[in-house]
Formats: sequence, C-alpha cells, structure tokens
Amino acid sequence: MKYAILGAGAMGSLIGAHLAKGGAEVVLVDPFEAHMKAIASDGLTMTINGTPQVHQMKAVTVPDAVGVCDVVIVLVKGLYTKSALEGAKCLFDEHTFALTLQNGIGTEENLLTVLPADKILKGVMHITSKLTAPGTIESMINYERVNVHVGSFNKSAEAEAKAREVAGDLGTGGLNAVFDQEIEAAIWAKAVNNISSNAACGITRLPLGIYCTHPDGRFLLESCIREILAVAECHGVKGLDFDNIMRFIEEHTIPRFGTHLPSTAQDMKARKKTEIDALNGAISRLGKRYGVPTPVNDVIAAMTHLIEDNYEKQF
Repeated sequence: MKYAILGAGAMGSLIGAHLAKGGAEVVLVDPFEAHMKAIASDGLTMTINGTPQVHQMKAVTVPDAVGVCDVVIVLVKGLYTKSALEGAKCLFDEHTFALTLQNGIGTEENLLTVLPADKILKGVMHITSKLTAPGTIESMINYERVNVHVGSFNKSAEAEAKAREVAGDLGTGGLNAVFDQEIEAAIWAKAVNNISSNAACGITRLPLGIYCTHPDGRFLLESCIREILAVAECHGVKGLDFDNIMRFIEEHTIPRFGTHLPSTAQDMKARKKTEIDALNGAISRLGKRYGVPTPVNDVIAAMTHLIEDNYEKQF
C-alpha cells in the first residue's frame, strides 16, 4: 500500500519508518523544512530504546508531488487537522482512507468535516518519541505490549478490512500492532493517562514521575481520573476501572517514563500551541453535554489556554 504521513514530526516519522521497514511505500509530509530536508538527504536517524538506526525515507514539505495514496495517516496536532486536510486534497480520491492516530478524544470529528464516515479509521499508540534535531528522533517502545491499536470509525466491512491491513503493515515493519474492533475503548484507555497528566506536567513544569508521586500531584491526578471515568461512563465507554488505571500508572508509567516530559508539556516548554482541546478540554465539553461536573479538568484546560495565549508575556 501507499501511505502518506500527514504530520511527520517525532511520532509521524516513527510510524512512517516502521511502515517503510515493512515494505510499504511511504512519504512523509510536514511543513518543518529542515526536518524534511534532513530526512530526504541523509535518512531518518532513530534511536529506539538506546539503539540508533538510520532509514532512508521520502520526505516533502508540501503534498503536491506525492499523488493519491491508499491511506493517509493524520498526525498533525488536532487544531491543525482541518487546514492540513484541506491543503492535502491531492492525496485523496474516492478510495483513500484516513487514519487518525492523534492524541485525545474525538479526533475523528475534524476528519468528518472533509471525509465520509466510511473512509475514516481510528487508532491509538503506546509509544513515546521526541524530535531531538532535524532528521533525528529518540523513542521508547515496549515491544512486549501492543504498540498500536487500529480500528474503524463506523465499523463498515470495508473500513475494518482496511484497518486490519494497516495493522498488518505496521506489524511487518516491527511494531506490535493489532486490529481492534472496540477501538473507542482503547482510545479512552490511553487518553486517561494523557489527560490526567500531560497538561498538568506542563503547568507545573515537572516530569511525569515527580508529578504523579508528589502528594498534591497525586491528588490532582486521581481527581482528574475520576472525572474522566464519570464522563466515559455517560459516553458509553466500558471497561475503565480506577484501581486498574492507578495500578498501571504505578507499576508501568512511573518506573518506565518517570523522567519523561509528556507531549503537551513539551509543547508548553517550546511555547507552542497544544492539543488541550482534545484532552482536558474534551472532558470539559463532554461533561457539560452529560451534566457531569469536571472542575479539575475545567481548571487545567483554562490554565493551559491562559499560558499558551500569553507565552510572550510570562516571566
């Protein structure tokens, strides 16, 4: 299959490289010119779990010369999805699928403004990656657990078949990838971890481990999670359990990623716009829809907006 990675930063480059390793035709598309030029000329340098490797990749700043693709994987920040898709219409024909692997809740809503529901795939990743220099990324991957879940938005037979094919291509490239018919539950399970700590780490300027283990951080973490679970229940998401989530954070997240600065915190440190509206902001919106109080998520979303709207005025 032919893939375009729309938004080929740290995560997009990583996914594209694994697809290419499996033999798929892949083109990275991202406006970050220095990053694309470095990959196009010297290949993508990936350090995964401390081991460096280089992969030759096609990389462009605009999609004009790419041509129609079988699957476009969307990994731009959520707030840029509509404009990115509008500028990449040349990648699509009536047979093209779009797969969102973006962070957060409701990422498919932006795709629905430009694509039919039966051409939308959804997925979630359990991988960390950081862009350390143009053409260079560092990643942590636990190959013993599922790295990528792929499913479909409306569960049509055609969409589910394509989702299985994408999962197979990622698996051939070395990732532990699975087709997941109940993809919404998998997305929410990952989102709980992101929503409960990503922006809070940025606000407090702390890595994940310190935030999660300090008494006040722990209070905010637990309060945030309980709000998320209350909203998820009203949203029809099954299988989320507070004790299991906390056990996973304590036994897996903190030991493995305790020194990690989450993506939203990285954006705030770099004074970039964040994905807060697909994280705590999404919980606030859904809470209002269902009449569920979400005061902790409301405050975290408001504080993040306040910070990112005033980067140049901060001490």
